[in-house]
Amino acid sequence: MRLWHWLERFNITPCGFSVTKIDGGEDKACFDKQFHASGHASREDITWLIDQIDPDYIVPIHTEARNWFARSFEKVILVDEEKPYEF
Repeated sequence: MRLWHWLERFNITPCGFSVTKIDGGEDKACFDKQFHASGHASREDITWLIDQIDPDYIVPIHTEARNWFARSFEKVILVDEEKPYEF
């Protein structure tokens, strides 16, 4: 566990993260959900942001929910890889 070894090396006591031994002596990372942040915006936050910006087009790129954008907003462009687009 690279992160755990770095924390130990610099004598950093983590908060919300620990390592436990599982069967066979293998290390397993354990994260406290109280301290977890996904780093991704919720659909409600995305909707609010799009309403605030009022873009001419919406081009969802880094998402697994492309069709949600198409169902939820107007002027959504679902791109295909390696195909050029002009706006």
